[in-house]
Amino acid sequence: MAKNKISSVGTKFLFGHQQVQILEALNLYGNSFLSDIKQYQLLSKCSNGSLIGTINTLMSRKFINRVKKINPDAKLRVNSNQFWYFLTKQGKEALKSFKNGEYRIKNAPSINKKKERIKIGKNQFVMLNILKEKPLFLTELFPQVKYLNSNIGRIRDGLLRLVKSGILTRKKEFDPNSPPKVKYRNKFSISNKGKILLEKIKKD
Repeated sequence: MAKNKISSVGTKFLFGHQQVQILEALNLYGNSFLSDIKQYQLLSKCSNGSLIGTINTLMSRKFINRVKKINPDAKLRVNSNQFWYFLTKQGKEALKSFKNGEYRIKNAPSINKKKERIKIGKNQFVMLNILKEKPLFLTELFPQVKYLNSNIGRIRDGLLRLVKSGILTRKKEFDPNSPPKVKYRNKFSISNKGKILLEKIKKD
């Protein structure tokens, strides 16, 4: 693991996984309310209290800032005036610096685990780029990947492997084009983890 580098203010920062995930969520979504940050798959099960505590730590280190703003999606109008969080310049630099080893991440995954996350086949990569545009049923996706010389069974298996790894999600939805006896089918969509993976592949 890379050794900490002293920052411009003379302080060494050691980031926890939740801190990194919050920074990545704000980088992916842009300026966000707490409810938006919780849409990030790796943070969806975290309590509001836990997230606010971590955000406050990042704010004290000047990686995140906030302003009050009306949240149009707030359930109660009385609670619509909420904090809107965004990355500071230092927060954006911190995200870039993880690769360069300028900041350390606590208990960083092993190299093997990192490789396992990004190990996807050519066909799966093509499907990810298609699903990035919009969710699709298998029957809608297959005509777009016929040129890969793969049958529908293999395409389905590839999708299910991506679902198992958390790169895709699936949800039963009504398919108007399905036979009368099969009204609902799995619709596949790319997860936040999948979006981040595609961005990393593009950068690499």
